[in-house]
Amino acid sequence: SQTRGTSGMAAMLGVDVQEKSTFSWNANKPECRTYDYSQKALKTRTMSVTCDWNAKSANVDDNGKMANIALTSAAMDRHLVPLALMADLKAGASSLSYPVVDRDQVSEQRYVQSGHETVSLGSTNVDAVKVSRDRGADSKRQTTYWFAPKRDWLPVQIEQVEKNGETITMRLATAK
Repeated sequence: SQTRGTSGMAAMLGVDVQEKSTFSWNANKPECRTYDYSQKALKTRTMSVTCDWNAKSANVDDNGKMANIALTSAAMDRHLVPLALMADLKAGASSLSYPVVDRDQVSEQRYVQSGHETVSLGSTNVDAVKVSRDRGADSKRQTTYWFAPKRDWLPVQIEQVEKNGETITMRLATAK
């Protein structure tokens, strides 16, 4: 995926984020093979993950800081979480929890459904299921997805609120 800043400070700074995941399906969940992340703005940030399931380990390079993480069960990279959510929502799952390879560990990410909302995509309104990451009561960061059941659970909007209150909203522009 590629995300570019199109308004506000993100546009002024020329924000460009590229993410690429290579994965396989295991027990109806995406399983990490490789992940590459690159962010360009005021400063450049990179991250790569290589999962070796034979060795049950993941090698992580986070801006030059290396880590080797033990993999005890199937895990995914953070870019694959929306795919896992799509698959689980389509299957009617009530538990939305995923082991995700992070900078120096595998962390469990939990998500909760919070009803239906209408998302405006240009001249089209889309019924969507709102799903938010449960980061705990003390966290100021928020991640929220809106998935469209009538579009095979495609995420039509994603919103990230940072600790400082900065909000990044990604909305589907086109789908073929």
